[in-house]
Amino acid sequence: MADVPFCKGCTGSVSLEKKPVVFLTDEMLLDHEELPRRKRRLEQCAFCEFLMYGTTCGQSGMLVSYRVDLPDAKCPHPEESKW
Repeated sequence: MADVPFCKGCTGSVSLEKKPVVFLTDEMLLDHEELPRRKRRLEQCAFCEFLMYGTTCGQSGMLVSYRVDLPDAKCPHPEESKW
């Protein structure tokens, strides 16, 4: 894992298991209309060069499975937003 960059704020391993991470708050309970947006965003993140450990955005430091559910969130890619 020497080729994978460490999280900017971490000094150890930040790898997570490949289980879905679920966050349940009133603002983030998704309805069926929001699922296509979530899927599209996750697909863009999956191929991004800044995706770390398969779970974390290297630009924002957030878990992508959390960030894609935020309705007003933008992709923080430095060149241009991917979604």
